[in-house]
Amino acid sequence: MSLRRLLGCGLTAAVLAAGLSLATADGASATGKGVLGVVVTNPPPQFHGALVARVAPGSAAAQAGLQIQDLIVEADSQPISSATDLTTYVTSHRAGDRITFTVMRWNGGSFAHIQLAATLGSAGGQGSLGAAVPAAGSPAAPGRAASSGTPARGLTDVSWTTFTDPYEDAFTIEVPQGWKVVGGVVRKDPNPLWPRLVLRVLSPDRRTLIAVGDPDSVPYSEPIEARDYVRRFTEGAMSVACMGLNISDVADLPDVVRFANANSLVAYQWSAAHASFTCNGDRQAGMSGEAIAVLQFQPSVRNGHAQTLAGFVTTSGQQNAADQLLNHIVASLHQNDEWTRRQETAAGSLAAGAMARWQGEQQQFQQVDDAITDTAHYVAPDGQRYDLDDRPQYQWRTPDGHTVGTDTPTPPTPGATQLQLVPSQ
Repeated sequence: MSLRRLLGCGLTAAVLAAGLSLATADGASATGKGVLGVVVTNPPPQFHGALVARVAPGSAAAQAGLQIQDLIVEADSQPISSATDLTTYVTSHRAGDRITFTVMRWNGGSFAHIQLAATLGSAGGQGSLGAAVPAAGSPAAPGRAASSGTPARGLTDVSWTTFTDPYEDAFTIEVPQGWKVVGGVVRKDPNPLWPRLVLRVLSPDRRTLIAVGDPDSVPYSEPIEARDYVRRFTEGAMSVACMGLNISDVADLPDVVRFANANSLVAYQWSAAHASFTCNGDRQAGMSGEAIAVLQFQPSVRNGHAQTLAGFVTTSGQQNAADQLLNHIVASLHQNDEWTRRQETAAGSLAAGAMARWQGEQQQFQQVDDAITDTAHYVAPDGQRYDLDDRPQYQWRTPDGHTVGTDTPTPPTPGATQLQLVPSQ
């Protein structure tokens, strides 16, 4: 898996499992609105400002000299306390306006205060992140992928469309058109106030599954080994869709840790690991996949969480193509600024509603797993439940307790009992 690509642009991919702290200052879609050309996040709690996570090549930000990990603390002498503050200030200006930014830049031993002036570009101009990332509030219906171009045909000929978070309208993200997509921002016990982005994307032929995020990922108070975490994530996210899952290799990723340390504003303990696995089930011969976990722990407050959790399973020979699709999906994430503001004022009520909606979403995840494994659910007259191959038209339980599938309504042996298909919810 191309980990540097997935973790590039100042760890922008980290927002997928880190509470969605991303906010953008990449301009507005209305004609004439100014575009700076950066993606910014909120800094660690002990800092105030907008932390630059990405600078678009050729953008106003790049021409002004803004760099990844710069902390913007003022705009035209106006205090900037958060990523939302910067977004609001930039989008209140028009293309051609000049803004002077006060920036804290780490020089290896201390912070230097510098001033940089940027002349805002237009929303459709070269280098605008807004031109590359779907804008929040697009015409797509919540929870559905908006039509765009032609349907995906395999892994190397894909048209992209926009998926909108169906629960809280928290984000949009690009997915291959024609693929089945389920997920969104979810909240679960034991920490319902902690939002997790969870996405499962299944190809039309049901032979490629891309997984982003883990609904069971929660903050932790003691350091955790990434090798153990990626193994648990793989077993949890892939084991149902990858029957007979066999994790063939788990390896630490010291280059990713070095990259994270070099791009962190404060001292964190980073760990990263990669897992490779194969599927040995009868219906999935030749399928395999990869997964990664990147973990962050802050010793001073004894708090850590998974910054990145992602993986895929696909057919032999398609691993590179699936890896490229996963990276495109991750890079296209765009958070809704209004959702960010709602988080700050109404986190409790959002948590209660989202938890209730998550109960129903679990059924959709089960349907994706069933589709890729050709599985259907049956029940016998005595209430015994069975997960069986969905390809035979009829399923039976013989007197000796075995199950047999047939394509005709004739019992396969005397005394066989027909099992009833449990309808999808």
